[in-house]
Amino acid sequence: SAVAPPPPQALALERGKARAEMAAASEAHLALGAATMAKLEARLAATKALAATTRRLVLVTTGALNPVHLAHVAMFDVARRHLERAANATVVFGLLSPSHDEYVVSKMARMGMPAASGAHRVSMVRVAVRGVAWLDASAYEAVYSRRFTNFDEVVEWHASRLFGAGGCFAREHGDVRVLYLCGADHARRCGLHRMRGLPCVTVGRAGADTDALRAARDRWHDNFYLAVDDADDDGVT
Repeated sequence: SAVAPPPPQALALERGKARAEMAAASEAHLALGAATMAKLEARLAATKALAATTRRLVLVTTGALNPVHLAHVAMFDVARRHLERAANATVVFGLLSPSHDEYVVSKMARMGMPAASGAHRVSMVRVAVRGVAWLDASAYEAVYSRRFTNFDEVVEWHASRLFGAGGCFAREHGDVRVLYLCGADHARRCGLHRMRGLPCVTVGRAGADTDALRAARDRWHDNFYLAVDDADDDGVT
């Protein structure tokens, strides 16, 4: 017997989802670039089988990155090592997102230093991580956005466009979670240890900076990860 066609409401819903996915994919490709999207997709495919046994994570950091330096890249290595060792996680990818010129020009002027353009800072990040399969730049803030965007909005944009409902990777990789990556000093200054809303991993050295954050680590569990850059510290969650 003939198979009945799906009802109009179901067709409309499916078409709506398809349009949302196309829009998200278009935005993501514009902001990240085809090469970065290809790297991310390759990493997602390579780690897909791990989704059943570990939490897959993508890390996003922001900041002037004027210029990017080795400490920025090292922060990703520390966070990845601790998360995979102590949080049963697989860090699939990391994105460094240089901030908008509106913020960087003003910040550098106060310091009496020159500011490289957003496009230039994105290019410097790509050079810095060339050859690293799991790291790349996002041009969302520096080039794609028309205004300065705060870090929590940046994380939400990447999470929704990539893995949220209607996101370009949602169907195959909807289990992936996006975390904000920052230093312990930034986490304390912005009060990230006092709020539960923004999933984040913060990196710092053993001492005063991280001591104040340990209570938040214990309170928020899987929403606030503290990675201590100390080989003897096993208290990361």
